[in-house]
Amino acid sequence: MHGQSYDHSMLIKKEWKMLIPNKSFNFITLFNGKEERIRLFENGVKSKDVIRSSYYLSDKIVEKFQPELVGKSYKGKYIVVYRKPLIAEEFIDIFEILEITEKSLKLKQLKGGAIFEYVLLKDKNK
Repeated sequence: MHGQSYDHSMLIKKEWKMLIPNKSFNFITLFNGKEERIRLFENGVKSKDVIRSSYYLSDKIVEKFQPELVGKSYKGKYIVVYRKPLIAEEFIDIFEILEITEKSLKLKQLKGGAIFEYVLLKDKNK
């Protein structure tokens, strides 16, 4: 499934738990159609949203975030995210979807090449 275009329905309304070595905390990501919400999950307790970012899917790598595509572009092999941190400057983050199944998600961050793996924690579609 590497390199293909994915449908947004495989991502939305699902809580994805990032696989990281430290077991005392973790991050939960939820895509809702227009926003990516990331929460800290520490010692079994979820916090409020830590990061809320606009996003859309694209079949090509973009240089500039296109806000008019948020909530409208639902197919692609890249997740284009607009980050607006509280302290740092705004930037876009682009992830290539390497693999997605009913229970797992694997993304590659284009800037830096980091690989992020997730397991399905909760499917809100069911």
